[in-house]
Amino acid sequence: MFEIDLTSDNGYDEYGIATDNLMGLMTLSQFQQNARLLQPYNTKAWWLATPHGTLFTETFNNACYVSNMGMVEHANIREILGLRPVLKFKPDAEVIYFDRS
Repeated sequence: MFEIDLTSDNGYDEYGIATDNLMGLMTLSQFQQNARLLQPYNTKAWWLATPHGTLFTETFNNACYVSNMGMVEHANIREILGLRPVLKFKPDAEVIYFDRS
């Protein structure tokens, strides 16, 4: 289980933190920390969990996404974009790496 911080990209935190997630979407902060490690994703774009704004800022229909060029953008939540779920493993989980070459 892990938490997903739903603070908007403009800093409003009225949505709080989603707790007890087995799987979820990456936040903007997680994407920024891991972008260089991510392999290309075969879709036009994919959603992040980070909202662009909140009810308070009246931009509640927009969320952050990553474009097919790797840029962080904003779109209306009614757009059809890809999903790239994230799982969080225990720190002591055994990892086996395979050489793809």
